[in-house]
Order: sequence, then C-alpha cells, then structure tokens
Amino acid sequence: MGSSTVAPSQQTRHPAPGAGNGDERQRYVRGRRAAVLSIAGNMVLAAAKFALAALTGSIALMADAVHTASDVATSIVVWVGLRVARRPADEDHPHGHGRAETIAALVVGLLLGVAGIDFAWEAVRRMADPPEIGGTMGGLGLLLTAGLVSATVAAKFWMGFYASRVGRQIGNQSLVADAWHHYSDALSSVLVVAALVLARWHIYGADAWLGLGVALIIIYTGWHHVRKAGSVLLGEAPKAQTVEEITKSAQAIHGVKDVHAVTVHDYGRRKVASLHITLLGGLTLADAHRVATEVEHALGQQLNVTALVHAEPEDAHVPQSHLDDVRQAVHRLLIRHPGIVSFHALTVQPEDHGLEVEFHAYVPPGTPIERSHQLEHDVIDMLARELPDLHIHLHIEPCPLGCDPCPTSCGVQMDQA
Repeated sequence: MGSSTVAPSQQTRHPAPGAGNGDERQRYVRGRRAAVLSIAGNMVLAAAKFALAALTGSIALMADAVHTASDVATSIVVWVGLRVARRPADEDHPHGHGRAETIAALVVGLLLGVAGIDFAWEAVRRMADPPEIGGTMGGLGLLLTAGLVSATVAAKFWMGFYASRVGRQIGNQSLVADAWHHYSDALSSVLVVAALVLARWHIYGADAWLGLGVALIIIYTGWHHVRKAGSVLLGEAPKAQTVEEITKSAQAIHGVKDVHAVTVHDYGRRKVASLHITLLGGLTLADAHRVATEVEHALGQQLNVTALVHAEPEDAHVPQSHLDDVRQAVHRLLIRHPGIVSFHALTVQPEDHGLEVEFHAYVPPGTPIERSHQLEHDVIDMLARELPDLHIHLHIEPCPLGCDPCPTSCGVQMDQA
C-alpha cells in the first residue's frame, strides 16, 4: 500500500526554548576546559621544542615543534567550534549549529595535512646532504635533549587521553580529533628521540629519514579526520547500530508491526531521523496519529533523535486462492440453510481489518420483518461459527418471483451470481 504521512505530529519538532540548557551548558564548559588545556599545554611544549630544534639543527625536531604548534591552532579551532555549536536553532539553521564541530574537525585535519606535506618535502631535501646535528652541543647535550623530548611524549599522551575521554563523554568529534593530534605528536616525538640518539653517534642521515616518518604520521592523521568529517558533512549512511536502536525503540510502541526506510541526518549533537512504520490492521486514523506521536516521543526521550514518522497500514494482500476457498465455503453453508430461498452478489474482499463477506439473500415474500431480522442473525452466527474472523454484511430481500410452491422447488435457489 502507498505510504501516508500522519500529520501534524510527524512534522519535525524542536526542543522548547531553554530545554536541555543545563546539559548543554555543562557540555560546553567541559569541552572548553579540555580545549584551553590543550592550547596552554601545546604552547609550552612547542616553545620548548623550537628552542631545542634551534640548538640542535634537527629537521625531525623542528617538524615535531611545528606539529605541536599546529596543535595550538587546531585546539583554538575546536574551541571556536564548541562556541558556535552551542548556539540555538534559528530561522536559517532550523536544526541548530551542531555541524560547526564537524567543520572544526575538518579544518583541523586540513591544517595537519598542510604541515605534514611541508615537512615531508624538507626531510626529502635533506636526505641528499644530511647536515650535522647538535654540533655545538656535544654528545651529552644530544642525550639530554632526547631526555627532554621523551618527557614531552608522556605529556602529550596524557593530554590525548584527557581530550579523548572528554570528547567521547560529551559526544564532540573535534575533541576526539584533537586527541589524535596529541597521540600523533607523541609518536612523532618518539622518532625525534631516536634521531637525536643516533646523531650522538654521528648517524646524521637518520634525522631526515625519521623526520620524513614524522611528516607521514602528520599527513595520515590529517587525512583521517578530513575523510571522517567530510563523510559526515556529505550525509553518510547511518551506522547499523543507530538504525537498530531506532528500529527497536519504535517497535516497542504498541501498534507498530514493522519499521523500515530509516534515514538519519547528523547535526552534531542533534540527530534528525525519517522512518516508515507499518501499523497493525484495524487502527483508525486517530489511533495511527497517536501511535506515530508515541514513536516520535520515544525516539526523542531515549535516543535524542528528532523523528519524522511516515505511517503506513498493514499490507492487506491475501492470495486469490484463499479468497476463492472462503467464497466456496460460504456458498456451501448458505445452500444448506433452510430459511434462505436463494442468494446472490456474494463477494469476499480483503480489508485492513480482515476479510469482508457481503451477499444478498432472498426469503419468501410473506416473511414477517421480525422473522427476517431473526434469520439475519441466525445466518451471521452460523457463518461466524464455521468461518471465524470474517466480517459479514447480509442484505435480506423478499424473493421477487412469488411462486406458489416457494421455496421447495424454487428455480433460483442455486443462483450464485
């Protein structure tokens, strides 16, 4: 059957002004705290790395310093994204500004990619003629520098863990992306430590090769977040788990037989879903309206999803062979009933609430109206006993022939037209 949208409750609804402001405020405060910590921490670490890179002349350490400095910029982007995303829905943005966080993650990825490509090129250029690393510092100075860089590894891992935990708890993709920047920065610093240690024993070519490794890590991290954020902005298909949760929640509402054609649009913290529900047979329009409203309410309360529900009646298709069997069974029962002269216009049709059986029955012309009324009930009761779940419509009519021997030898008694 064709679909029909039950209105007006299925129109997309938005939270009332002020609804959920406490949770959103707390979410913003926690996200801002993580972003500010990332900005401050990266500024300190980047300054230290730049100073050490200037003293040693290491391209790997310089790339690592710029990687850390780029994290300052990306954390600022994350913070700005948080501020924009918390703005309420307006006329131009009816679903809110939540995608600002996804855009922030996209910008972060692009910045990382640009920085990575720049240092990959510089590393390749140095491979042909590796410069001396830490010539004025001596071997001990290189080892001390390696020790200081090792300390930044621990700091970056902790910062990454904190940003990742907060990002997942508040559902902020850009914070999770920022955590990956911390982790990739820590990994690149491990390569820098290896380059400094090898330079202690005058293996200067390792600095360019390990610097290239750092650059490739930066490029991969940037590409990962550009691809992920871009997929969301392009309207990626909902995850199977999300569809399953929506389906399960909708089917828990009494009256819903099936859920299909689920689509989900991601607006950051806000999800807007469209789904079709198949209703059990026999429901009125008012019942359908109520069930669809309950589905919308359940999805909003349980999954924080704003739903647009399309209600469809249960498919009433019945095989023609079954209709023929029912028609023949009704025919046999009516022939045997002593109060009926003949019958005609027998139809069996499937409807939403079951099978509809309708026919006209002739009775002797002089039959009193009370007897006709009682006969109608007797016939309906007989059919209901023998063929349950039928909806029977019987029309009693006086036989138009008026024969004297009626009804024992009536020529129309077998009429089944």
